[in-house]
Amino acid sequence: MSLTLTPNPEQVIDVGCATGHTMLALLRRAAFKAVHGVDSAPAMVARCRANLTAAGHAAVAARCVHELDTLPPLLSLHTPLGAVLANWTLHFMSAALREAYLRSVLHALAPGGVLVLTEKTQQVMMRPSPTPSPTPNRSVQPEERAPGPPQDPATRVLYDEWKASRGVSPAEIERKAAALEGVLVPLPAEWYPAALQRCGFVEVSVLHSPLPLPLP
Repeated sequence: MSLTLTPNPEQVIDVGCATGHTMLALLRRAAFKAVHGVDSAPAMVARCRANLTAAGHAAVAARCVHELDTLPPLLSLHTPLGAVLANWTLHFMSAALREAYLRSVLHALAPGGVLVLTEKTQQVMMRPSPTPSPTPNRSVQPEERAPGPPQDPATRVLYDEWKASRGVSPAEIERKAAALEGVLVPLPAEWYPAALQRCGFVEVSVLHSPLPLPLP
């Protein structure tokens, strides 16, 4: 997965940086003058700093990992951001606050900057309509789209395996799953491009995937 960013990207920030996997991938690319990470969970921030330090990025761990549930103040970033990566974070906010957050991201981006937004969305399943057998001059009703569960068991297993491969322990995975009951509120996929355009983003592209897409 590659990103076309500003010609001279100064800074990138990973919102919801968790254990620091994406930050490490960005640092390996050496495409940015500064790589920041934000997470609201103290345990994730501690793990992220430890992983960055172990990989030889102690200075980044000390200065650029922020324990916040918002973007860091722009004054602490010194310059606008070349890119904001927000992985599975927006769906934790109330629907009323999501557009305000997106506007704050747009304000923090440099001209030509990029927001990469990865979200869990409401799933839909196809269910046949309970219609009688076709009769002359009677059309067959199309299949009806009905809301499905936010995450089916098979997808949950694959997602948990992906998190474990990133260093998250089984206990942490179960604790977070319990904590998300009634907290994680996905919206329909079509809400996102419409909201981004309402907030002022000029170009919106949508990629659909049933599983997370790790950086190479």
